[in-house]
Amino acid sequence: FPPTIDEITRINCIYLDALKAAVAFGSSEVLRACSMTIPYFYKAYARHEAATKHFTKDVKILMRKFADNIPEPNIYTETRLDSLMRGPQEKLMKLKLILDRLYESKEWPTKETKEEALKHYTSICEVVDAFGRSEPDEASYNNRVFTPSGRILTELAKGWPAELQYRWLKRRVVGVYDVVHANNDAKRDILVIFSDYIVFLNVLNADSYYLTGSNKPLLSVVLMNSLINEVPLPPKIPQLHVKFHCYIDEISASIYNENMIRFDVIKTDQNPRFFAYKFASS
Repeated sequence: FPPTIDEITRINCIYLDALKAAVAFGSSEVLRACSMTIPYFYKAYARHEAATKHFTKDVKILMRKFADNIPEPNIYTETRLDSLMRGPQEKLMKLKLILDRLYESKEWPTKETKEEALKHYTSICEVVDAFGRSEPDEASYNNRVFTPSGRILTELAKGWPAELQYRWLKRRVVGVYDVVHANNDAKRDILVIFSDYIVFLNVLNADSYYLTGSNKPLLSVVLMNSLINEVPLPPKIPQLHVKFHCYIDEISASIYNENMIRFDVIKTDQNPRFFAYKFASS
């Protein structure tokens, strides 16, 4: 039973507290409260989905070995445990349907109020829709990424290196991070660390994502969800372009000025180069 369920429960409590406080002030404040808190579910659900990927198989083993030690076995059956652990994401989809009805059926008193409500409603929908499982379109196979199970992901970024399109049986995603250029806070990149390669992705027109809506999940979290849980990227994210990539042993990292990180490329067949960033928190 992964600890990610505790993380989801904690965020759910925050969400319910915000919702309870907003109800007395009307539908507009309810949508505002939802748009501020629902994005926090994204990272938690992404982590939980990755942690419970093999839960169905694991719970069968648990029931087979420890069925006699489980309290109230008639209540906590194998099916019940599986639905409890793997079902939280479905609740978010149901919540979106409720908010659909709220926004569509409400008679908003003024045009300004309706526009404000639409902004919050759209922000909520984008977060929830990011969990979609639609199949990628008919893009070129040269721009696809094959996951360990053989699933084809939609194009992650322009210029995705051929070395990283295959050989996923042994490759692992170590981490994905939003980073900001050390000398320009307006420029964002995505740092993707695999067990064998490191990739720097340039975020084109990042403001179109971060400055619209409220409290959106970091692009690194969205990309991590796509890579780990083998789902296509949602459609409404900025275009990503591979800025640089190299084998993990051909680069070194160092920390300076407490919050800055510098990557020095040590490939012998290229001129020396480096990248300097600081990690983005929002």
